[in-house]
Amino acid sequence: MKVFEETSYKEQEKSEQLEAELGQLKTAHHELEEKYADANRKIKMLEDDLSKAESKCDELESKTKELEIELTNLNNNCKKYEAEQGLQYEREEKLDTTIKSLESEKSELSITAENAQREIQVLMDNIAKLESDLEKEQEAHNATKDELAAVNAEIDDI
Repeated sequence: MKVFEETSYKEQEKSEQLEAELGQLKTAHHELEEKYADANRKIKMLEDDLSKAESKCDELESKTKELEIELTNLNNNCKKYEAEQGLQYEREEKLDTTIKSLESEKSELSITAENAQREIQVLMDNIAKLESDLEKEQEAHNATKDELAAVNAEIDDI
């Protein structure tokens, strides 16, 4: 009878210990799920930012091409007008000003496009890091689930 009481007492202690461990694992599991959800939200925001940056980059590249075409057309038109009217010097000054202005605008658009490309690269790096973090969190989450299942199995065996 005494052996039975002692065994019963040990089983009860083990059961209490396993229940405490189960509570800790449930808490850890909940925290991991919150981190997982947060990481997913961050990835979604970064993907949205990346999409916006890519759109902006495309727009800027298109604008740059339009300006290059406009610059070429202006150069061609100016040459025609100069030949027709004989006011080459005066028009050449105007053309130079226009060309410089367009080149300046093109340069600014190129810089903006380069900055957008850098932003895209940074966002892609951030997404890769977050995906890596998410994968680690998922592995930790799965390990916690497995540990929780093992504890539950031990409790069921008791």
